[in-house]
Amino acid sequence: MQGMDYAYTIQGWIKGVNSNTLQSNTDIGKDGQSGTLNAMIGRDAFGYSLNYFAGDYQAISNPGALNNFIASTAAKSSILATDGPSLYNGNISSMVTAINSPGSTSTTAALTQLTAYQYDQLNRITQLKAYKDINMATNSWGGGTTDGSYQENYSYDANGNIMQLKRNGTLAMGLNMDSLTYHYETIANGYQKNTNKLRWIHDEVAQSPYKTDIEDQVQNNYVYDPIGNLATNIQEGILQINWNVYGKITDVIRADTSSQPDLSFLYDAQGSRIAKIVKPHATRTDATTWTTTWYTRDATGNVISTYLQTGANAQSNKTNAILFVQDEQMLYGSGRIGLKSVNSNMLTTPAISSLFSRIIGMKQYEGTNHLGNVLSVFSDLPMGVNSGNTIGLNIANVIQASDYYAFGMTMPGRTFSGGGYRYGFGGQELDPETANGTYTAEFWEYDSRIGRRWNRDQLVKKYPWQSPYAAFNNNPIYFNDPTGLVGEPPEEQEQKTAAGGGVLNLPKGTTTVNATGKEVVSETVKAQVKEGEVLSFKIGENEYQAHFGKTSGIFAGYFDSKGNVYRVKEGAPDNANSDTDNWGSNVLWAGDITISYFLGAAAEKRVFSDDDVAKAFSNAYGVNKARDFFYDQVNQGRDVINNPVTGFAAPFGILGPMRAGIDPIEQMVGTYRIASIRVVNNQLVFEITNRTSTNSLLYDVGPSWNRSTFDPMGNVYQDYIFTENIDYNRIYNNRYLGQ
Repeated sequence: MQGMDYAYTIQGWIKGVNSNTLQSNTDIGKDGQSGTLNAMIGRDAFGYSLNYFAGDYQAISNPGALNNFIASTAAKSSILATDGPSLYNGNISSMVTAINSPGSTSTTAALTQLTAYQYDQLNRITQLKAYKDINMATNSWGGGTTDGSYQENYSYDANGNIMQLKRNGTLAMGLNMDSLTYHYETIANGYQKNTNKLRWIHDEVAQSPYKTDIEDQVQNNYVYDPIGNLATNIQEGILQINWNVYGKITDVIRADTSSQPDLSFLYDAQGSRIAKIVKPHATRTDATTWTTTWYTRDATGNVISTYLQTGANAQSNKTNAILFVQDEQMLYGSGRIGLKSVNSNMLTTPAISSLFSRIIGMKQYEGTNHLGNVLSVFSDLPMGVNSGNTIGLNIANVIQASDYYAFGMTMPGRTFSGGGYRYGFGGQELDPETANGTYTAEFWEYDSRIGRRWNRDQLVKKYPWQSPYAAFNNNPIYFNDPTGLVGEPPEEQEQKTAAGGGVLNLPKGTTTVNATGKEVVSETVKAQVKEGEVLSFKIGENEYQAHFGKTSGIFAGYFDSKGNVYRVKEGAPDNANSDTDNWGSNVLWAGDITISYFLGAAAEKRVFSDDDVAKAFSNAYGVNKARDFFYDQVNQGRDVINNPVTGFAAPFGILGPMRAGIDPIEQMVGTYRIASIRVVNNQLVFEITNRTSTNSLLYDVGPSWNRSTFDPMGNVYQDYIFTENIDYNRIYNNRYLGQ
C-alpha cells in the first residue's frame, strides 16, 4: 500500500506527513526508492506539511534541498510574509497539501498546492490564498503570485457569525464562484429582535459553472423551530425537519415540488445513529421502495459495520425481494483507518470456502491530515509499475482524493470522488441525501458550504461570546470538531483500553504496561481488569499507575508517584451521610409524616430540598444502586447532561428494614423512586419521589390497595431533593463530564 512517515517540531507540533512532492527521494521513509529497505512499499498517495513560523523545523540529519520532505519556500518568502505571516501561538500560517488522482501511475504527477492563511485578532480566519508553482525537479516553490484560484475571504460580526464570504473557483473554469452576504434575524433586517439565526444568503454571482457551491436564496430561506434548530430550508426543498429532544434529526420531509428523497433516522439510547432510511420522493409512503442503512456500533459508539436493507420494489433492487447485505466493515487502529467493502448477503448461507479466503483490493484505507480531513483513499492492492519484465516499483492505488476549502467544501479540480467513500472533512460522515455538502456527527448537522451548523451548539453557555451556530471557533485550519460539540485543537493521539474498559487517549507512541490476567490486586481488594487493559504508562518523566477504590475496587484513575493525575481526579467520594447524623430531628419529621398520613391530615404533597430530611437519602441502599447505575452510564459514554438518568425504582422489600438500619426517614418512606439524577452546575441533583398509601405499605407482602382520596391512609406525596459533588474519581470515559 504505502508507508506513513511523521515529522514534528521541537515543540511537539506536527510538521508533516510523507512529503510535498510524493516522490520517493523526498519521502521521509524513502518508500518505493530503489536500493532501500522500503523499495517495494507503495509510493505515497498523499502528504502534507504545516508551517507555523519561519525556521520552525530543522531535520536532525540534513537531507539536502533536493531530498527534503519539505519543498523550499525561499523564493516565495516575501509573498508569504504578507499572505501567511509567521505565527508563534500554534496557529498555522500556511499548509502544503499533495494528493494523487485515482488510477495515476505517474511518479511525478502529484497535485501539490500551498495555501496561506490570514487571521484577525481573535484568531478567526479571514483569508485563504492558494499557490501551485512548485518545481518537482528542484523540490522548491517559485516566486510567483497566486492566480486567484481557490481564494477565500471572510468577515464576521461581533458574535462570530460570518457576514460575508468571497470564494473563488479555478482560473480554468472561471474564478467567480460565490460572493455571499449573510442576512440574519435582526431588527435592522426587519425582524422583531436580534438573534444569531441566519435567514437567507444573497449570492452576487448570478450563475456560476460550479454545482457544489451555494446559490442565491430567497428571503426567509431558513426557518427555525422554537429551540433554534433549522426547520425549513427552501433552497434544498426541505419543507420540515423534525428534531428529537436530544438535538438529533429524526425526519427530513421534502416539499411536493422536490425530487429529492425524504429521510428518517433512528438512534440508540446513547443518541448514536443506528439507521438512515431513504424514501424516494415519488413513493415515500411505500415502504417496499425504501432503502435503509443500519449501523452497528461498539460500546464506545464507534461504527463497526453497516448493513444495507433494500425494499423489494426499490429502484436499485432488481430481484423483487427484500435484500439485506453487510455493506461495510470499519477498520480501526487508534482511530478509524478505513473500511472493507463486504457486500455479503445476510439472508443466505455463504459457502464454507469463502469464510477462509481473502480477496485483495476490498479494503480502503484513508489518509488524513492533522484535522482528520480525508485527503486520499487507497486500496490494499497497490499498482505495480513495470520495469522490463518485472515490477520495478509499487504505487499506492488511489480510489478517491479530496482537498478542501477552509470550512470543508471540496475544491473543484482537486476532488476525485469515484470511490464513494462516505467520510471526508474532519473524518465525519457525508450526508448528501440531506443536502449537498452537509456532514453529520454526534451533535450536529453541518453545512460546509456556508461554515455553519444547523442546530444550536449544546455548549453555548460555555462560550457566551460566540454564536451558537459558529463552527470550529471560526478557525477550521487549527480546530477540528469530531463530534460537533466543541472545537478541539488537533492532537496526535492513540486510543488504548483503560482499566475498567473505557477509552484512554494517550500521545502517539506512548509505551504502556497492560494487564495479562483477569484481576489485579489493589490496596485492599482484587479489582477486575481484562487482558490488554492499561495498568501503567509513562509520559515524559511521569509514570502513571492505575489506582482503584480502596473498598469498592472501582477504577479511580491514573496517578504518578507525586499525586499528579491523568484525566481524572484523585480522592475518595464523600457523598454519604451517617445514619446517625441529625437522627433526632429526622425521627420527628418521620413521625409527623406518618401520623398525619394515618389521621388523614397530611398535605397532598411535601417537598424537602437539600435539608437534613432529604440528605438522609444520600446513603440509602436504593440511591447507592442508582448512583452506581449513573456512573456506569457515564462511563459507557452516555450524555447525562442532556439525557439524564430517570425512573430508577427502589423497592423496599423484605430486606428493606435491615438495609435502612436506624435511619427514620428511610424506614418511614419504604419503597420509593429516584425520579431523576441530573447534572446542574457541575453537581448531581437527586430527585426522589414517594407515594405513601396502603399500596406502597404493602408493596412486597400482599394485595394492593390504591386509594386516590386523601382520607386516612390515602395517597400523599413527598419529594426529596439533594445535591452532591460529581465524583470524578469514578469517571474515566465520558466527554461530557471528564476533567
